This record gives sequence, C-alpha cells and structure tokens, in this order.
Amino acid sequence: MNKQQLIFNLRMEIAALRQALRDSDDVGLTEEQINTILDRMNYLLALVRKLEE
Repeated sequence: MNKQQLIFNLRMEIAALRQALRDSDDVGLTEEQINTILDRMNYLLALVRKLEE
C-alpha cells in the first residue's frame, strides 16, 4: 500500500468515526464510548498530519 492510499484509508476511518458521533444520540453511546471514538480520531488525525509532512 502506498502512502496516498494509506492516507485515504485513514481519512475514511475518520469519516466513519465522525458519523458514529453524529449518530451517538440515536445509538445511545455512553460517555466512555464517545471518548474512545474521540481518542481514536485524534490518533488518526495525528497520523495523517505526519504522513502529509
């Protein structure tokens, strides 16, 4: 997998996590689950930033 494909895949996962947060009221996520999603998003965003340098 090349660098651009990896960045694309990471961005797709970030988008899925954002959607999960939008749906969190409907799904009934706990605060802990929401925090886990936010932590994962921060981690992925940091990876994307590093890869794009």
